Amino acid sequence: MNGRARMFFRLKLYGVLGLIFLILILGFAAVRWLPILRFNTIQAFDDRGQSIAPTSFFILLFRDPVVRAFGEDSIILWLASALDFHPLLLPNVDTAIDWWERRLIVRPKPQIRTLIWCAIEHCFWMNEQGILFDVAPDVEGQLVRRVSVVSERSFALGVRAIPDALLRALVHVFDFLETGKISIARITLEEASFDLTVVSDDGLTLLFNLRSDVTTTLRSFADVKQSIDIARAQSIDFRVPQKIYYVPRA
Repeated sequence: MNGRARMFFRLKLYGVLGLIFLILILGFAAVRWLPILRFNTIQAFDDRGQSIAPTSFFILLFRDPVVRAFGEDSIILWLASALDFHPLLLPNVDTAIDWWERRLIVRPKPQIRTLIWCAIEHCFWMNEQGILFDVAPDVEGQLVRRVSVVSERSFALGVRAIPDALLRALVHVFDFLETGKISIARITLEEASFDLTVVSDDGLTLLFNLRSDVTTTLRSFADVKQSIDIARAQSIDFRVPQKIYYVPRA
């Protein structure tokens, strides 16, 4: 291939690549800004059925780069793959489309408020998947399951705060405390180690590690608790698998 032929081939290649790039840019522009491919209206409701500003709802979606690129009112975006690009939030959302008026209706499905997750100055409701889905009050007492978290990271709505297995262990500890009628003053979780410290109103300290087999350990405790005077205990340590360390009050 001589020099002129090589130059012609390069120009042809650059022309094809440039045409493909132009088509992609025009396609993106059409999806992003063409009015016929966008919803005229978006109606959003909270999990109590109250109408809210769409921006309040979509704060959970704006973290996704796809949403930021195409806009939350893109019809193509909502139809593309049932919005499975945000797996944490959207399985808990129902949508309906009024095609005549090009109106999108978004309703979060009712979620179980498993516990309150507090870190620094912010508290959130956590669902059964360990996802923070709503702002919660900073409350104390026995009416609500509440955990204070010591962590180096910040938490926000839409974040999975704790893996499923560790959340199950945490819920199991709460069940144990309620069954044993242990009055809780505070519960603190060290995220670095997943050590859980429970302090009762009468000064008893219970220590757990959510990475250990909490279920088996508590089952073992049920077998030996008759020999332990909990009223006279200063602390009970469940952190070592299948072992229980008991420290009586001085």
